[in-house]
Amino acid sequence: MINKNSKVIINNKTYNVKEFMKKYAVQDETTALMILDKLVAQGKATIKDESTKEEKLIKDTLKAIEKDSIVEGLDIEAEENRIAKREKAKAEVDLTNVSLAFNSTPEAEDFRQWCNENGINDTEVAERNGELTLRIFEVTPNEYVKITRKYNTEKAIKSTVNATSSVCEEVTKGIDFGLTKVVAPAARIGAEAGMNIGKAVVHTGIKTGAGLINSGSKAVKQTADELRHDPELLRAGKELRDAKDKMKSFFSRKFGGKSTGISTF
Repeated sequence: MINKNSKVIINNKTYNVKEFMKKYAVQDETTALMILDKLVAQGKATIKDESTKEEKLIKDTLKAIEKDSIVEGLDIEAEENRIAKREKAKAEVDLTNVSLAFNSTPEAEDFRQWCNENGINDTEVAERNGELTLRIFEVTPNEYVKITRKYNTEKAIKSTVNATSSVCEEVTKGIDFGLTKVVAPAARIGAEAGMNIGKAVVHTGIKTGAGLINSGSKAVKQTADELRHDPELLRAGKELRDAKDKMKSFFSRKFGGKSTGISTF
């Protein structure tokens, strides 16, 4: 707000109120102040800040405090609205208590923080009978779904990471995916069928591509019966089927079945 002691900058030149009145032939101070206020509002003039460094520091600090207070007030309002919505939802459905097993306190605390961030605050980390658990109280059905989905997802990821180093060894044990059993027969078939199998063998020969089986190839149709009974092809196919079965079995053991570590009380 402009006052009689203010200085303003117009077109890169500084004026006090009296200088402005003289320059622009304004007769009274009240009118001059109104004009200057309007010019500042329109961005055609700026008020010159003549504060000392100390005064500027205090002013900037007060502005920061004011902004922080506004943000804090918005956060409090949002949290109150979220709590009100959750209490309303709790009143309309049956609630349950959930217990989640963890291997370490940091893991349990991380999950507990996630619960708090989602408005679920009635929680506790406890150790009973040597088992570390996060107990979550008064959970709605919708929240239960979210909790179990997150828990199972994180558990699967950790299991995958821990198993990565041993997956290949366990799955491929006793299975030769080398050139002899898979790629060589495929190459032979390609030669007999007059095909280019460059696009048909992918990832070190484990996967045979569409070019090998494409029914659009007349050569394949002509040699189909011969290839169907080719001993090398049959052996290669068996190797691939065995590999597939072992992989399915492995991942079924790792991640199949009911989830463990979750219980209700």
